[in-house]
Amino acid sequence: MSIRDEVTYIFGAGASFYSMPLVKNFEKRFSFFNSRLRGWISTTEQRRFLKDSEEFINQVKAHLSFDTFFKKLFHTKRNDLILKYKAVLLIYFIYEHLIDVDTFKSVTQTEEKTHSIDPRYEALIAGLLNPVQDFSFGRKINFITWNYDLNLLLAIKNFIDGNERVYDFINNRLNPNNIFEIGSEVRVFHLNGYICHRQLNNISGLTPNLLSGVIIKLIEEYSNMDSDLFVNAQRINFAWETVSKNTNQDLPIIVQDAISAVKKSKSVVLVGYSIPAYNRLYDSAIINKDNLGGANFFIQDIYAGDIKQIVEGDLGISYNAPYPEMVKIKTQSNCNSFILA
Repeated sequence: MSIRDEVTYIFGAGASFYSMPLVKNFEKRFSFFNSRLRGWISTTEQRRFLKDSEEFINQVKAHLSFDTFFKKLFHTKRNDLILKYKAVLLIYFIYEHLIDVDTFKSVTQTEEKTHSIDPRYEALIAGLLNPVQDFSFGRKINFITWNYDLNLLLAIKNFIDGNERVYDFINNRLNPNNIFEIGSEVRVFHLNGYICHRQLNNISGLTPNLLSGVIIKLIEEYSNMDSDLFVNAQRINFAWETVSKNTNQDLPIIVQDAISAVKKSKSVVLVGYSIPAYNRLYDSAIINKDNLGGANFFIQDIYAGDIKQIVEGDLGISYNAPYPEMVKIKTQSNCNSFILA
């Protein structure tokens, strides 16, 4: 049995609540994006993108979530539409990263987006760091995330070099297995892929006019399938896609490494993640009694009790389960800050 001396966080959409949309408000947030596009576009090619963008959100409305819509496209072998709509999704998420919070509030008349980066990430990094003037934790820290957004990576970057260009920070720390390695102590596993494009270097200080210029440049790339937009759109992945690319249904290396990280962790913290059915194949491989036996398992979510029932029922993990080392499950519904494990 491996020595448990690491810490692992598993993030879902709720971990980026203060900056990114959730399933329940994705349609509204995306519709606000389309409404702004109508005031920015002027050419025929730009109007074609808007038409595709509007069709995308209409399909999402009909399928409950964009994950479900993409899964339907996958099973019906519509690879052409998968890539096209990934490009649409990439432009939208870049918009969500670049828009100034005050501008967002003035346009949408809502308080749904209160920060460009969810402040709980930086607070977590600050709390985990050793009290020395260096980026040092004194132990291995693993971050497993199902999110496409860059909240976590940007929070880490701000503790290393706030002036480093975002695109460079991402690409310089990505290993061949699609895992981000930051120094010798931190690994970030983006299981569903992540958003990436050189335009993310404009992540701060954009006026509304400059933001529209950036988005129009991205839309202009949309007419060229060989552009950086479509190359980077393929960095967005879904669990069912990566399984099909492996012989004998073996788990991808990134998932195997995530499993290894959990097995070596004395504490595993599940934050803002509801364990949806469409990710169940990977979740059951990562979060199970064999991997967690003897560890402290924290569930942090406003619906932590409901998620605990899923963990105990669907994944077969409970404190009283009959196996040698019990999993110590603790729930936390207060989400004002992430648990320091």
